[in-house]
Amino acid sequence: MNKNKYIILIFIILSISIFFILKSNRKINSINNRDVIRNVKKNISKRKLISELSPQKKVEYVGESVIISQNKDSIWILDNYKSKIVLYDKELNLLSTYGKKGESPSEHISIKNANFTNNGYYTFDFHQQMAKKFAYNDSLEYYFGFKNLDISVSDCLHLKEDLLLVASANENEKYSISLYNMKNKRLIKQHFIEDIVQNLYPNYELSDKGKDLIFEGYFSKGSSGNVIYSFNKVGAFLVFNSKGDFVKAIKTIDELGIPRFQLKDAGNGIFFHTVVPDFYGNFARGISGNYAYILSNFLLPSYKERRVLDIYDIEKGAYVKSLFINNLDNDEKPNQISVYDNQLFILFENSTIAKYNL
Repeated sequence: MNKNKYIILIFIILSISIFFILKSNRKINSINNRDVIRNVKKNISKRKLISELSPQKKVEYVGESVIISQNKDSIWILDNYKSKIVLYDKELNLLSTYGKKGESPSEHISIKNANFTNNGYYTFDFHQQMAKKFAYNDSLEYYFGFKNLDISVSDCLHLKEDLLLVASANENEKYSISLYNMKNKRLIKQHFIEDIVQNLYPNYELSDKGKDLIFEGYFSKGSSGNVIYSFNKVGAFLVFNSKGDFVKAIKTIDELGIPRFQLKDAGNGIFFHTVVPDFYGNFARGISGNYAYILSNFLLPSYKERRVLDIYDIEKGAYVKSLFINNLDNDEKPNQISVYDNQLFILFENSTIAKYNL
């Protein structure tokens, strides 16, 4: 009798062990809103909220600007409604405007990225799917169209000289960040995002569809020439060096995981593509030296709808601290950021630009 009890006990222990082993190895093919909120609540206590930042100077731009960037001499914002790039000095004095609205290669419909150099400026037009090089008199010197490559480009950043970093999905649903020579239209190297993200989240099963939505994000270039690409809806960002080589992937503190692709029925035979859960966690991004800056979306009422600027050590691949970014007096929220050396510029929802010292 005792021998039978031991056999039963051993069998129960083995069954429980096998259950937990299988559970731990099982791929996760979806996350839901409850999981995300639970992670956010858990990680709020992990944040080291150091202080609130106060602006040194503000200027209000009359228009609808969507992106802000900078280099060592100046900052600029992109106005998609007017198809203009508006250039300021570091004291927020207006310097000049560039760009013309229209559908030809020498004009713009929807500017998503821009960069200024000593011998002209570069743009990426999302609607036209074109990267362009202009002289400072607004004359087009040359351009690179992506439509002939059968890829859909979500963002494109001018790295240096004629080199571009391009985030795109091809017709086979492969999402990659690639280095191109813009002038001779040559692919130099390619990094497949699925492989990178799968290594970062080994227990998640990636969807075969909708990778252009799942991995959508933006580039930002820092003072050293290094670049980060932050996903809008995946809790991570990628680091590339000034040569376009992939350096590392770093998880953000909110642990958003990987959303799943879904085709939703809007009624009357209309369907649209989306991801579930549809959270914008990494709202904006910047990089300066060894540090990455991620403007997190407003998360819980305890933040009073203020957004939080999370700072990460790139070399260590670790979260460091957070800073509160207050809303404006009219309750307009921070929308986009740019960091260069120790200067932070924030573009608010009403197109006000504010300068901060870090």
